[in-house]
Amino acid sequence: MDKRVSSTFPGTLPTITNRTYPGLCALALVFAIQQCDPAPFYLFDEIDANLDAQYRTAVAQMLEEISQQQSSQDNENGAGGMSGQFICTTFRPEMLLVADKCYGVTFHNKTSGIDAVSREEALRFVEGEAPK
Repeated sequence: MDKRVSSTFPGTLPTITNRTYPGLCALALVFAIQQCDPAPFYLFDEIDANLDAQYRTAVAQMLEEISQQQSSQDNENGAGGMSGQFICTTFRPEMLLVADKCYGVTFHNKTSGIDAVSREEALRFVEGEAPK
């Protein structure tokens, strides 16, 4: 059985999303479910890889808004801390611009390492600049 979802993006005609931006439609579904039944965290692996800059920026801003919204709701309820954390891997700058923390993964002598890095260091990496 072939399932299709029809959607319209600003300034475009209605399209069948399995032909254009299927990832964006999938993200919309995840965000809709998240609004009804939030999880404590979400792990997204390069969700922005196939999006153009306009949609990468929109997705990054949406993640930031949802995190801030849930954080303020938790503080009002006395829960403290932030629920609905978003852990994202990316090679694009848009997601880094809204991140609270950035981590770099290195591979040396058949061993992976993870280190906290500044936003500036992460941006230099995704923009292809040599590390300082």
